[in-house]
Amino acid sequence: MTVRAYTREERLCWAGRHGWYATCGTCGEEVSGSIAGLALAQPEVQAVRRSEPAMRMLPVRDVIRDDQPAKVVGFSGSGEREVASVVFLRDSLRLVHVWSAAGR
Repeated sequence: MTVRAYTREERLCWAGRHGWYATCGTCGEEVSGSIAGLALAQPEVQAVRRSEPAMRMLPVRDVIRDDQPAKVVGFSGSGEREVASVVFLRDSLRLVHVWSAAGR
């Protein structure tokens, strides 16, 4: 399997512009997922989504994580309060942290 990052310049939101492709060397099938989609797919975010059907993505914000520039993909519920967030290192796109208010 070959995995590589992609950037779609036509997308405005960082989380929609960046993502991953994976290609199977045996069958040739290729799949892709944006950072926004990968954040939404996290089990902790899915748990919150079940209790917050009006959940929406917040503007992506910059932070420092593990001494490296990172991006937080956050989600709000029926108010403006953040109910889940996923942190990706900016340069490698590596997921480094997931937080949710589920069960709190």
